[in-house]
Amino acid sequence: MALDDRHNLLDEEIGRGPFLKALSVGALSLTCLPAALSGVDAALAAGGGEIDNFTWALESTIASLNFYTGFNHTTLSALTLCMEGLAEYTASLKVAPRLATSWTQPDPLTYIYKVRQGVKFWDGSPMTAEDVAYSMAQQMNPKVASQESSFYSAVTSVTATGPFEVTVKLKNPDPAFQYVPAFAAGYVVSKKFLQAHLSDMGTPAVLTMGTGPYKIASFQPDQGVTLVRNDLYWGPKPRIKQITLQFITDTNARLLAMRSHSVDGASLVPLGQISQWKAIPNVRVVTGPGLQTIFFTLDTANPPFNDIHVRRAFAYALDKKGIAQAVFKGYAQPANAMVPPEGWANLLSKQAITQIFATFPQYSFDMSKARAELAQSAMPKGFSATVTYPDSAPELGLISQVLARNLSSLNITLNVKEVPATQWLNGLYAHTELGIGTMEWNMDYPDPQNVLDTFLNSQFAVKNAFNLSNFKNSKVDSLLAQQKKSTDNKARGQLMSEVERVVAQQLPVLPVAWADVAVAMDSKYNWPGFNGFFHREVWIDQIV
Repeated sequence: MALDDRHNLLDEEIGRGPFLKALSVGALSLTCLPAALSGVDAALAAGGGEIDNFTWALESTIASLNFYTGFNHTTLSALTLCMEGLAEYTASLKVAPRLATSWTQPDPLTYIYKVRQGVKFWDGSPMTAEDVAYSMAQQMNPKVASQESSFYSAVTSVTATGPFEVTVKLKNPDPAFQYVPAFAAGYVVSKKFLQAHLSDMGTPAVLTMGTGPYKIASFQPDQGVTLVRNDLYWGPKPRIKQITLQFITDTNARLLAMRSHSVDGASLVPLGQISQWKAIPNVRVVTGPGLQTIFFTLDTANPPFNDIHVRRAFAYALDKKGIAQAVFKGYAQPANAMVPPEGWANLLSKQAITQIFATFPQYSFDMSKARAELAQSAMPKGFSATVTYPDSAPELGLISQVLARNLSSLNITLNVKEVPATQWLNGLYAHTELGIGTMEWNMDYPDPQNVLDTFLNSQFAVKNAFNLSNFKNSKVDSLLAQQKKSTDNKARGQLMSEVERVVAQQLPVLPVAWADVAVAMDSKYNWPGFNGFFHREVWIDQIV
């Protein structure tokens, strides 16, 4: 996410309350994840009839439709309507069968998928297990240089073990692999097509060859993508004859396009501009959980943050509710854990998630407690520190300024510094930008392992990895290792809830907020259950 307003909203003459109020009324434009489809036609809302054309505005251009090397959220917004894998995400983020009718995991190192019969590619050729296995295996082909190859790091082989059976073998247990067939890392392309076009797939001249409900008719990198209905589709007949995805990269231009109704809907409604979008006649703005965590990292290996009392002082000085209102206009939830509740959907029931989150240690905003903790630390008289944030995400700077304002009353000077995004990222990889840092993380798949292992496993407290807190805890390492060996997702959920509990006690990270995402559409339509993973689903089917 990114805020368009770069003004320094701090004023030496105002206090914390007025400062947050000033933030809340400022023209802060947040950049969110891509979006999905909208007010097509009354026939769509009624569930019947055909629609000739549907137009949707995407927030950025697409350089290539090659999902191996051109992977990003905007590309997914187009490809998820026409490409398929063995599995898919439901609206509740559960993993369900798609090109596979079922699968089993007889042991921690083996997945066996039963491939759906009767599926045809857009050119009419039948899909077999060979196509599936070949498509997935290319993720591990060094000549392809896939951006998703890391999701296959534990895979030794993907083979067709029958005309309609695919077997995946792992070299070590990896619970994350269960999610791979449900997004771009598991897309299936015709083997014949891939062998002929592995080097130029996804270009305007070649396009690609999938099995989904829509097929790509044309692609212009500077304009958009046109999809047409796949009349050979194995599932329910798509009701829209043509979908036009326009690239409108300027936020104000998208707003004008929605206001003039030249598009049926638009993605990337900035959270700070929602009131402007809601003011458009006959337009509905839908928000939902973004599966994104915004947080601070604290270097537990070096002073002053190797002192638990300093970390607790920072935790109590962090006004999460105020930030959610001021920076995110209320379209965010104060976070008391690294993984948002929706990220546990495949492991635990909603009731179990609610109960577990209630047991995590809480740090409500309380400057008296912050002062008491600092008094017990090795730095009772205060100190100075610097937090940098990338110019591509100024909301991280605003959050840091809120914290700095509160810390000033403890005689702690937190210098907030904006740097170019590349410099910031290089510093993270080099582990030179530690001390206190700020980040936002969008989940790659809805499972706590994606966040907890990445940021808290001690083996990643090294260069080119993301344990930026240098946090090394034997209990956390043991719990993460145990859950990786388990094939029982409920048991894994319990183990990782213990990780969250230890982290909340030790505070190597300070979760701030779980931000929402937003889309706009004609007011006659709605999107029940909308969430930040829509770009991994056939989102057109979810509009009612």
